[in-house]
Amino acid sequence: MLEPFFNIGHRGSPLRAPENTMASFLQAQLDGANWIEFDIRLSADNKIVVIHDSKLNRTAKKPGIVKNMTLKQLVSYEVGSWFHEDFSDEKIPTLEEVFLALPYMGFNIEIKATGLEKHLAKQLMQFPEHQVLVSCFMFQPLRNLKKLIPDINTGILFQRKMGWKRKLDLAKKYGLYSIHPEQSIISDEMLMYAQKLELEVIPWNIHPYHEGRLRQLLSLPIRGLINDMPLAIQYHQELLSISRSST
Repeated sequence: MLEPFFNIGHRGSPLRAPENTMASFLQAQLDGANWIEFDIRLSADNKIVVIHDSKLNRTAKKPGIVKNMTLKQLVSYEVGSWFHEDFSDEKIPTLEEVFLALPYMGFNIEIKATGLEKHLAKQLMQFPEHQVLVSCFMFQPLRNLKKLIPDINTGILFQRKMGWKRKLDLAKKYGLYSIHPEQSIISDEMLMYAQKLELEVIPWNIHPYHEGRLRQLLSLPIRGLINDMPLAIQYHQELLSISRSST
């Protein structure tokens, strides 16, 4: 049984620590997140690493393409000082390291590149105690993964409003658990259609938004929220609860 509401730290707690690092994940846990979202790619020697971009130049400030580098090469770089010098010891984590370090967290794992489904399935089966939701902007990797682990929870990401109904129809057809629309494109029609198809709705955001928008999102019939401010989620949930109980 999955948690009642997913307070999902987007790449950890990215406004307080460098994204997709152990520091960010641990900070998200301290900030009240019960889930973390992170991105995975495959190294040249078939190790699953946690990193968003296909290249290293943004977070490591070094040239290099993730899929062309071995794990040994990848972990030789630090990926924290771009955020602040206090995080200059942060390395690119492996999926296994994240699983071992955070035994009580739920994991929303986003597949960023095709071809790693078999490797991911193998690692997931080694950690059956964890709550896991695998998401992707592409249906095929999710379908491939469900063939390997039929009962895995999966969700489709999308950020454009055009064609949303077809995406929901395909999500239902392929046995997905949830849809993950960018928060600005959510409509009452989309929410009702998702409910009709028995699909959970878990929004995410491209750009940070104000706390008024956060309260609006939390008032919607959603299963969780992939967010940059997990510290604020519980606070605003409590405010909404007080407001509802006083009416």
